[in-house]
Amino acid sequence: MKQIEKKDQVRLLKNISFTSDELIAFILKAHELHGYKYSLYNASHNHKGLDAAELPEFIEIDDDGTVNTVGETKMTKGQQKQVIEHRKVTVSKFLDLDDRWHCFFLTYKSLAGKENYKDGQPHLHYISNCWNIPRESVKDQLTGKKYSLPSLPHVDFHTHRNPREEKKRKIRQQRLKNVFRERYTFTYYLSNQNSSLK
Repeated sequence: MKQIEKKDQVRLLKNISFTSDELIAFILKAHELHGYKYSLYNASHNHKGLDAAELPEFIEIDDDGTVNTVGETKMTKGQQKQVIEHRKVTVSKFLDLDDRWHCFFLTYKSLAGKENYKDGQPHLHYISNCWNIPRESVKDQLTGKKYSLPSLPHVDFHTHRNPREEKKRKIRQQRLKNVFRERYTFTYYLSNQNSSLK
């Protein structure tokens, strides 16, 4: 992982995608082959006015919107859903070597595909020392309630909810639909041409 310019990093990231396992392997290889040190920062911020003492031990929302709760709470299912949907969570993974650093980070919104990127494709964000923002400043922003960083490259991220093979299957299905549509259109065109020649 020798130092390269920002524009080259952006270009190289355009065709990159990771699964969870591949990202872990990349981090391990960065240490094993180049000596990079790894740091992980988790930040979770609830919406303003929430009394944390009212929260149950566990809240989960199923894909169909069903709210599951573990532990006692006076909160309604709707209030619990609001807690999850308005909570801001950022997970940042830093790789450091001397004055060089790389950071892949995600938010729960980017992980859920709720950001404006490739029709809901879950993704990571990337930033490095090449953006000329001090590492400590980036870390402070990412662990704070809000961050304000410039436009950053995205890296497609595949989890158990959106496996890479499923994406390939959908692409294949769409291609087949396009082929059938083109064939139907061409056949329709030919039949009209034949009718007009009679």
